[in-house]
Amino acid sequence: MAQYGSLTKKQKTILDNHNCFSWDDLPQDVQDSVLSLRDHETTWSDAERYLGDNYNRRKYEQRAAAVCKALGIDP
Repeated sequence: MAQYGSLTKKQKTILDNHNCFSWDDLPQDVQDSVLSLRDHETTWSDAERYLGDNYNRRKYEQRAAAVCKALGIDP
C-alpha cells in the first residue's frame, strides 16, 4: 500500500503482533527487527502511521462489539 510507503509485508506482520499506538511504544528489539528487514529513511514514520491506524481500528472494533453485546445485537 502506498499509504504505508516503505513497509514490507513481513514488517507489517511483526507490527501486527503488538497493540501499540506509536513506534516509541514498541520494545527496542521489535524496532530492531523491523529495521533489520528494511531500513528506509521513512520506515519509522510509516510504522508509526501503521501502528496508529491499527490501534484505532482495534479500539473501534472492541467498542462496537461491546455496544452490540449490550444491545443484544449479533455483530
